[in-house]
Amino acid sequence: MIGPEKPIMALKRDILFKDKYFEGFLPASEFDFYSIILANAEFLDRDYVETAQEYKQPVVYFLITNPKGEYFVFRRAVDPTKYREARLRGKYSFAIGGHVRDKDIKHPKARNHIEGAILRELHEEGGLEDVNLNNLQLLGYINQDKGVGLYHFGLAFSLIVSEGQVLKPKDTSVTEYGFKSVEELKKILRDPSYEVEGWSKILFENVIKKL
Repeated sequence: MIGPEKPIMALKRDILFKDKYFEGFLPASEFDFYSIILANAEFLDRDYVETAQEYKQPVVYFLITNPKGEYFVFRRAVDPTKYREARLRGKYSFAIGGHVRDKDIKHPKARNHIEGAILRELHEEGGLEDVNLNNLQLLGYINQDKGVGLYHFGLAFSLIVSEGQVLKPKDTSVTEYGFKSVEELKKILRDPSYEVEGWSKILFENVIKKL
């Protein structure tokens, strides 16, 4: 979403990876990065941390499924006035996500900044008004030290929406959205005319394909 987003959550790379480093996907059951982030995070100017390699920016990133086992898929806007991250513009995503802002703690249902970011992103990018945090599951973590991933660290969640619950994104950065089956996701990944963001590929290989 274009507009003031500063400051955002970040923490020193050496603190985050002090006791554990990985590339790709790590299940939440194997290590508790969530607690490390909450205990050590700072809130810094986004323009600064987007190019500061000594920091990682935690990003909430969650799969949304319906009772049919289909996944919510969307394309990020190509227009730079609607989506600021040039490295992801026009790419398809199998998960909704975004940075954690300092003001996210003000959400009435949030117990911490990360929960506040999840609720805000579900409202903005999914159009979901009333979300029960008990229905969210922390799947694991994503780390990809190249490209846009060099500066970001993913907190991967899943959420099952109820029958008839409509997703209608309010954020203009979201285009061409809808639910798709696993087979349709496979076709998207095989089709060179679709450009899929790296984290979605990681979740497909490590989570979706194994369910």
